[in-house]
Amino acid sequence: MPSGTMPDAPSQGLVVAVAGANSAQAMTIASALAQEADVSFLQEVRSPAIIEAVQKTGASLVLLVSAEADDLLLSTCGEVVAATQLPVVVFAESAPPDTAGQFVRRGASSFIVKGLSADRIMPIIETAMERHRLMSALQSELINSRNELSARKSIERAKGILMKQQSLSEAEAYDSMRRAAMARGLKLAEVAETIIALSGVAGEPRQAGG
Repeated sequence: MPSGTMPDAPSQGLVVAVAGANSAQAMTIASALAQEADVSFLQEVRSPAIIEAVQKTGASLVLLVSAEADDLLLSTCGEVVAATQLPVVVFAESAPPDTAGQFVRRGASSFIVKGLSADRIMPIIETAMERHRLMSALQSELINSRNELSARKSIERAKGILMKQQSLSEAEAYDSMRRAAMARGLKLAEVAETIIALSGVAGEPRQAGG
């Protein structure tokens, strides 16, 4: 079967790493993507080889092709997603019931059974990439929201410590923390975490602006 990068595939910025395709499947994929992407083929569906190929080729998407959606393929899918943070599309000739959900939970952007045909490959890839972009954006928003909530909690806790231990009003405690952050080039939350840590170690933090 083909090995390496297809030599005559015009690149439009899309690089696809394909693992596990037999000769006929590889020809189908190469034909479907000939005008759309550079394609790199790997014979075996093994995580280390796939991850290495992604790093070498700068692949923007991974296709896993297998006769059966077994536990090894599921494990490989999860490992590749975790290591590369790329959209992964899985094509399987057969799959037990409820398999699709398992692959999606492992991070697959798309799971297709008996759907490896030239006219479907590019639409499936485009859908998978868009789904991956949306999910990545949602995850980033969730992480940012959690960080902001954690920062607010730390700031409120640090204000309470200063108010109690140094007899400051809420406004004075906040202003002290704000001045300390500006003077040291730190975020307000970082100053708050320092105050909290010092209160735990020494029991009596210094003035935040001192």
